[in-house]
Amino acid sequence: MDNYYCPSENVWIHKSVSVAPSATIVGPTVIGAGTEIRTGAYIRGSVIVGEGCVVGNSCELKNAILFDFVQVPPANINRIMGENEPEEEATRYGALLQNELQGKNGIPTFDIMMLGMGDDGHTASIFPYEMSLWDSARNCVTATHPQSGQKRISMTGKVINNSKNVVFLITGSNKAEKVKEIISDPDYAAKKYPAARVQPETENLYWFIDVKAAQKLTGDS
Repeated sequence: MDNYYCPSENVWIHKSVSVAPSATIVGPTVIGAGTEIRTGAYIRGSVIVGEGCVVGNSCELKNAILFDFVQVPPANINRIMGENEPEEEATRYGALLQNELQGKNGIPTFDIMMLGMGDDGHTASIFPYEMSLWDSARNCVTATHPQSGQKRISMTGKVINNSKNVVFLITGSNKAEKVKEIISDPDYAAKKYPAARVQPETENLYWFIDVKAAQKLTGDS
């Protein structure tokens, strides 16, 4: 079968398109009727620590949310291997994207890039204090969590913004201030927050925000 239908979610699934869920799961992923998620998927299990179980749990959660209800061949889900040395794995995974995905202007191209945002304005695993990583010439880089020192692997800005469609999934009142700043004045916010630098070349950027995250846009509290 080339297409799959999930009646409970009213979603059609079509094969052979690349999907990159964010490192940050911000809540249940809801895809509207008629939206396609394709099963040639690349998953970023992007938290890199010594204990492989952390990454394993992350991947299990993504599977439960996105792929358990359709017939996705395990070979089509390509995770970052958190049990490997971070810099080596960033290089390996960047090469995998370069070799396996279609590209534009020499840069790997995802059909759908799904991102979350932290209350500090970070996205993927690029934090405000490491903004230079966004502009890296590499496909993937090693980042460091500013509080825990945890090593992470992140796709870079050139890969994110080369995606055909980019989706933000954001929940919670703790994100409301950054949501307002980024949507109201994206050029100024881009000087401070990686999430504001998400500006795909196609201009296909979609924000799915709950009421709490949107409260400073709507005036509701």
